[in-house]
Amino acid sequence: MGTQESRSRLVTKLERIADKHPDFLYGRCVTFAIALRKLTGLPLYGLLGIDEDTGKEVLIHAYVKDGEERVDVKGPRSLDEIISDFLDDPAIIDAYEVPLTEGRAAKLATGSSKCPTLTSAAPIAAKIWKIVQALHLTR
Repeated sequence: MGTQESRSRLVTKLERIADKHPDFLYGRCVTFAIALRKLTGLPLYGLLGIDEDTGKEVLIHAYVKDGEERVDVKGPRSLDEIISDFLDDPAIIDAYEVPLTEGRAAKLATGSSKCPTLTSAAPIAAKIWKIVQALHLTR
């Protein structure tokens, strides 16, 4: 099996996981990002913007940063790829990326009582990270 086939299979695996867990992309990304940070030790980052109604800073999306790539439930991505997932969010217009502490990320997050716990996010984070590492080997 060639490198391109392996890479294609890995990307397909990432897509399937993301499709099964859309809550870790939209709405519950902080929980996933913290689980991934705890697993990898990579720094936690967020894409922030300003809410047009309140004028307050809001979290659009949270992820970890691995060099120049950002990693979320969809795997390794560029900042532009992440932004493209949130074009319907009015706060994206003036969005900016910042490093986050877990406390600040949690404070900015607006999850519900149904927010998945780190215990439920950790196994998904481990699957994603295993695929990310395999993708790095196919370069």
